[in-house]
Amino acid sequence: AAFYLVANELGNNVDVKGLKENSTQGDKKILEIIDEMRINKPVHTIDVSQIPDLVPILSVLAAKTNGTTHIVGAERLRLKESDRLHTVYLELKKLGVDIKENNESLEITGPNEFTGAITDSHNDHRIAMSLAIASTCAEDTVTICGADSVKKSYGDFAFTQQSF
Repeated sequence: AAFYLVANELGNNVDVKGLKENSTQGDKKILEIIDEMRINKPVHTIDVSQIPDLVPILSVLAAKTNGTTHIVGAERLRLKESDRLHTVYLELKKLGVDIKENNESLEITGPNEFTGAITDSHNDHRIAMSLAIASTCAEDTVTICGADSVKKSYGDFAFTQQSF
């Protein structure tokens, strides 16, 4: 649901139903983070040590948020389907995002306008889905090479802007 919740936050009209308030899944933290990111302040710090899989979509949200967002505690991301820390940096940079990569963190200053670009999922489903959400508010076409990587977790995920 995190991808669709962020899509909605970026101005897409998405109705997410069936979320369980008592869920023990760490990804539900996205709801608190979205609320926190709505507060207009110069610096946001998000510790992702317990929710590392949210980093790709959180980075998309941070790119559109006022101020500087520090995504910290992300060293485990270097050992996922791709080196997600570096992959997020590379692919969001292609989209024109003001982003810096550090050893175990990302620093993103926004808001940014996503440009069009040819991007690469690096065969990582969470990167592909995050780039798809970013593309919904990009100024030009975003091509995602390796988008079929989403079949690993979400075969019905749609990749056309009209889907949102």
